[in-house]
Amino acid sequence: MVCKQEKMHILNQKQYSNKQNRSPQIWDSLLYLYLLIAPLVLMSCQRGKHMPPHPMQTDSISTKVLLPKTRGEVFVKNSITINDTIHLPQTNEIEVYKNGKKIQTIIYKYDWNSYGFPMDRDSIGKTELADVDFDGNKDLLIYKGAFGNQGIQYFDCYLWNKEKEKFKFFSSFGDIENPILNKAHRCIYSQSRENANCYIYKKYQFVNEILKVTAILTEKVVNHKVLYDLENCNKKKYSKILNKSELGEWADIVMLK
Repeated sequence: MVCKQEKMHILNQKQYSNKQNRSPQIWDSLLYLYLLIAPLVLMSCQRGKHMPPHPMQTDSISTKVLLPKTRGEVFVKNSITINDTIHLPQTNEIEVYKNGKKIQTIIYKYDWNSYGFPMDRDSIGKTELADVDFDGNKDLLIYKGAFGNQGIQYFDCYLWNKEKEKFKFFSSFGDIENPILNKAHRCIYSQSRENANCYIYKKYQFVNEILKVTAILTEKVVNHKVLYDLENCNKKKYSKILNKSELGEWADIVMLK
């Protein structure tokens, strides 16, 4: 009889021990189940809530205002707003300073529907000051980007009005392909490629404050030979150039391609 009771006692202890051992495993399983289900419940609750729309714009990116080296010199500060959908600049707020005082604010808007999408997104938004019309005053150039298979670069331009002390938009400059300012010849050269065997170079000059094409140089490869045709737009005169030594002022431009 005693042996039977001892056996029952040992059996009860084993059952109790098994329950105690299973208890941590059960709690671990319940915790894992909770962690699995909780995010799903939270997501289902938020579906019914009104979620705020994705912002179209991020914070502005500002450049530093350059300290004037010479009294009377003009400097600019850019504040670019990025379109968060296409990840390109949407507006460029350009503040113009002279003698430490803000004298003008230009709100420049990028029109990517008209331009197309540029190859060099990281460079968009940069501005520079350069004498575009060769009057001794620096004008404002805004880089629009490089486009197409050739990566042709375009800029918009604001010319400095000395009397009003303000920049004024100059629409003619925006169509010049890969513009190159040449102070020595007081002109602007452009360079583009018509096809694999043909390059076009144009010379722009200010005539009565209007920017006009005054000459066009065409470079063609014919029968493995490079030939040049030069058109003087003012005089409607054409001439053939047989070798590079006869290019004259065009030589440096041709070498840039």
